[in-house]
This record gives sequence, C-alpha cells and structure tokens, in this order.
Amino acid sequence: MVGAMTDILRPDGAPTVSPLNASDRSCAIGARRPETKPMTAPYHCARMAKDASLELLELVLANHRLDEAALAGFLKRIRKERLHVDWKHGDELKKSDAGAEVRKNVTAFANSDGGVLIIGVEDRTKAFTGCPSVGSALDVWTGDVLRAVHGHFASPPRIQIVSTSNGDVLVIGVQRNPHLLGFVQAGSVKYAFRMEDGTSVALDYLVSDLLLGRRTGPQITADEFSTTQHRGGQGAGYSYSDRESFVTLANNGLTWCDEVMVGMISHSIRTAPDRIPDTLLREIDVTPADLPLLPIQFGLQHTTSWRPPNTIGKNDTSVEPFTRKPQKLAQPFSWPDRVSEPYVIRAAVYVLPRGSPAEWYQATIHFRHDPGFHGHRIERCWNGRPTVSLRLNRR
Repeated sequence: MVGAMTDILRPDGAPTVSPLNASDRSCAIGARRPETKPMTAPYHCARMAKDASLELLELVLANHRLDEAALAGFLKRIRKERLHVDWKHGDELKKSDAGAEVRKNVTAFANSDGGVLIIGVEDRTKAFTGCPSVGSALDVWTGDVLRAVHGHFASPPRIQIVSTSNGDVLVIGVQRNPHLLGFVQAGSVKYAFRMEDGTSVALDYLVSDLLLGRRTGPQITADEFSTTQHRGGQGAGYSYSDRESFVTLANNGLTWCDEVMVGMISHSIRTAPDRIPDTLLREIDVTPADLPLLPIQFGLQHTTSWRPPNTIGKNDTSVEPFTRKPQKLAQPFSWPDRVSEPYVIRAAVYVLPRGSPAEWYQATIHFRHDPGFHGHRIERCWNGRPTVSLRLNRR
C-alpha cells in the first residue's frame, strides 16, 4: 500500500507515521486535508498561467493531486529548471546521502521563495524515470527524511506521489518560510538557498551575520559595465553614435533587494544639458570635455534605469540573493566616433537600493581611432569622488 504522511502522537508525545489509504496519496507532513479531486490534463489546459512554475506550486500547496499527463504538461510548459521548480533523476535516491539532499533542496526552497521539488524526471529530456525502492512507501520515506526539520516549517510541505508508466514520481511543494531553516550536513547545521536554477549552501559567516542582524539590508554591487551602439549619425564635421549603457548588479547578501535604481552622469553630445540635482553634483568631480579640433558642444547628461509607467520597457528592479542582473539605463549617451586620436570617457555611476544610501562607481570607456572601443571598466569609489570627463587618451 502506498501511504501518505500524517502526524499521530504516541503516548510519550512524539510524532510517529501512519500510512493512509491510496486515495489520500497527497497530504502535508502535518494535519490531513480533505480529499480533493485529481488534477487532470484537461483541468491543466483550462487554466493557462503566465508562469507555469508558480501555477504548479500553487496547485501542489492547495493539495490538488496531479496525474501523469498533467505533470508532463507542466514540465513541457516550464521547459527548464528555475527559481520555483527543480527536478532530479530517480537514481538520486540510490545515493547514500539521498535523505540529506532532499532536506537541503526542500529547505532551500523554504529559505528562498518557495518551490516544487520533483524526483523521478530525467534532467535533459524531462522524461519520467520513476523512483527506485527506498525500503518503504515513498511518501512515508520522504516524511521520515523531513521529520528532522518538520517542526520548523511555518506551513508543512505538501507531499504527493504521481504514478507514471515508468514508476512513481515524488513531488514536494513548500512555501517560503518567514525564518531560515537549516539542515544537517557532515555533522553541522547548514543553510541552503535556491538561486536562479540552482541550489547553493551559504557560507557560515554570511548566515551568522544575517542571524545576528549585522546584515539586514541587501548587499548590492555593480560588477560589470558595458555599452552597445543604438544608432549613429552625422554632425557638422563629425560622426557620432548613440550608445545604450548597461550596469550588471550583484546581490552578495542573504536579503532580497526588492527595488534598486542605477544612475549615470556623463558628458554627451546634447543640444541642451540636463538639469542635474545639486545633491548629485556635490558627489562628483566634473572636468569640462576636451576634444580639440572637433566642433562639438557637450553637456552633462543624467539618466537612470527607472522608466516611467506607460513607456516602452519595464522596471525589473529586484535582485535575488547571490544573483546577477543587468540594468539598462533608460536613455542612450551620444559620443563621437571615428576620431583621429583615441579618447577616454569617465562617467559617474551610482547604485541606490531602496532604503539604503547610494554607492558611487567610476566607469571608464576607451574609444579607438576606428569605430569601436578598447573596453569598459567599472570600479567602486572607496576613497574620493567619481570623475566626469572626456579627453584624448594621450600617454
């Protein structure tokens, strides 16, 4: 008999495991929920969601029982592993540390944004492999594995077994937990997190800082800067290119960054300079643009990654822990190209997470004689202020 997990207290008060009948194959580790109707493929097709992984998570947490066709349909729509879903080959359960790996992945989802762990699916083709025998009913074994962390879940994980033509597939759904959940690895407590399409164990000192309140805000840094040509044009005696700028942000902390703005100030070919707030000008050093023999009027331009509502593009300003995300600045900068001598542009870049002070960076772009550039560089301004300049690169 394939049973599901439920909690029954022994006389000494400790929980034990009691298998339920086959009709109750989906349940929480905690109290039983009323039986629900199976979630079949036609039902799945009737409620097309924009994000199939989140739809799957909601259904599993709501105790909707999946059948083979419905689960296969979700896997086809999801296409690849992501933040809210992870699947593994059934042979993973043959390994000696299978239980610890299940605990790591389940607690990682709980420490992140919730998710669904599926065991019994081939990684590349997403074909069902089924799960091998684990010495007891698969859902009972899973409940025993999670027993060590069961009491720490704000909402117990949902476990169900999906019967397929290649064997039983294990599905575990878990909500985001309000506090961190650890698991035991090599005799010590570790903390795992789901990041993008992978699961990682956090370094001990980062977890200690977070638990002790030393790092209550996101740690956002700008670790890459680039520009791409948007369009070109001709001026009176010179040519120019409008270049779009990108700043890649990295969240090196354990706290979600829900909103961050990136801004950049640089010389640009403009008919009129931008009106830049004095609060920004006080943070930077500006040197007049100096390109001899070119009849160009430059002005200071300020642009940010924020786009007003109802404009082209979207504001995706959140950065999850331990992830990198490029931010595109809203307006391009106009700079001369095909110059007779190479020149260098220095721009001031700031990163402003919501609720935190701005951090300043020095961005540098080297242009060659021919169209193009030598490269980009961005560095944190630990001492001093960033410089805004445009001059020949004479060495």
